[in-house]
Amino acid sequence: MEELTLHVKNGNLYHAYCIPGRGGDILPGLKAFLEKELGLATVGNPDFRHISVESFGIDDSRRVKEMHTTLPLAEGGRKVFIIETNAVTNEAQNSLLKILEEPQSGTHFFIIVPTAEMFLPTIRSRVMIIRDVGGNQASSRNEGGIRAEAFLAMPMKDRIAFVDDLAADISDEKAAKQDAVCFLNDLESLLSRNIAELDTAAKRQSVEAVIRARDYIRDRSPSVKQLLEYVALSV
Repeated sequence: MEELTLHVKNGNLYHAYCIPGRGGDILPGLKAFLEKELGLATVGNPDFRHISVESFGIDDSRRVKEMHTTLPLAEGGRKVFIIETNAVTNEAQNSLLKILEEPQSGTHFFIIVPTAEMFLPTIRSRVMIIRDVGGNQASSRNEGGIRAEAFLAMPMKDRIAFVDDLAADISDEKAAKQDAVCFLNDLESLLSRNIAELDTAAKRQSVEAVIRARDYIRDRSPSVKQLLEYVALSV
């Protein structure tokens, strides 16, 4: 939490932070930071809210918006929200955007998600991304990169089998839709790593196909299998 501590010491704590990673890795340190650096109790404090949901939807966003409108109970105090989730619907993001555009004085958001890339550009432009929090983020990224590399090296029939298995796991609730988003993020990162070398229209279109599929997968009722098969055939 060194970067957050520095912000406090310099008197420029931002109104909204996005912290990519797993809640179990991040929450203990984040709560300790809030208690030590901000003097904010994280238990029995109406000015502290921890919202943990698998998928953050429009109803969750409206609830946050309603709670956000009230001032901190302690005079001159702060109101802090921790939002911990694996997915955020586009509808909820658009609702959150209105809060982030006009934040209440003394209110701060800490949003824990698997990857910042799951947010729309309008949201990402209004939060500060902290990427060095959590013990195993580097290893998670390495594992994702290895999986993306293996996928690109597969023959087409194996690619289709891979994405069909992932889609089936999501359908059977053995995996979350966000797992598909994370896979597409890793794939885009790998394909874009040497973007200068993408000197053909076909290669550039492969990156665009991944981005397009990821955008559609965030919709309320996407066909995950069709979108992943589209990517398998396009990259």
